[in-house]
Amino acid sequence: MARSVPSNVPAIPLCSRISTAAKKASSQKVQDRVDFLVQDKGMAPYDAYSLLSLAGDVRMLRTLREISPVKMLLSRQILEQLG
Repeated sequence: MARSVPSNVPAIPLCSRISTAAKKASSQKVQDRVDFLVQDKGMAPYDAYSLLSLAGDVRMLRTLREISPVKMLLSRQILEQLG
C-alpha cells in the first residue's frame, strides 16, 4: 500500500518511535524503514540497508525525561527516484 505525503515536505519523517532505550529505539527505527522500503518500494533488503546507511538520517530528541522520540528521515528526492 503506497503512502501519500504532501509535496511541500522536503524530508519525510517516515515514522517516529518512542523508547526508553535510545539504542533499541534507533535500531527499531532502521528496521521499520527497511521494512517500508522492501514492502512499499520493492527494494531488496540489502539495498534498503545500504540506502539508509548512505542517505538516512536518524534523529533523536534529547530530553531530561526517560522517554526520547526517535525519527528516521529520508529525502523526498530519493523516495521519488525509487518510484
